[in-house]
Amino acid sequence: MTPLQTQLLTSLELPVWRCIHPGRLPYAPVPAATPAQLLLVVGEGVRLPEQLATDIARALTLDGGQLRRLSERDWRKAGCPTAPAVLGFNLEEEGAELTWSGALPLTAEHKRRLWSCLCSLTIAR
Repeated sequence: MTPLQTQLLTSLELPVWRCIHPGRLPYAPVPAATPAQLLLVVGEGVRLPEQLATDIARALTLDGGQLRRLSERDWRKAGCPTAPAVLGFNLEEEGAELTWSGALPLTAEHKRRLWSCLCSLTIAR
């Protein structure tokens, strides 16, 4: 499909064919990026355990593109972007944009609060 054909179909609000490998076809329309559903903000010098990120994504039934991680510095530098859920770990400053915040390693209280938050997010979807 040529760029002109894509523009025509888009302007007529007709469905546009999507290719899962746009790099293979030079004139195929680029698939729209899906916005992050969950943003994990991690304080400087802290590594988020991979298993925790996997468990959170599994609990919310998210695929890889819906989960985004940022360091606290990059998050603040970008103007504190939001998502439907923003979880903060070991942050220097609290932010109103956060859905939940706590410290690693998670204490029993942090775990209860985090999983309670994840349950409410799952029910809200």
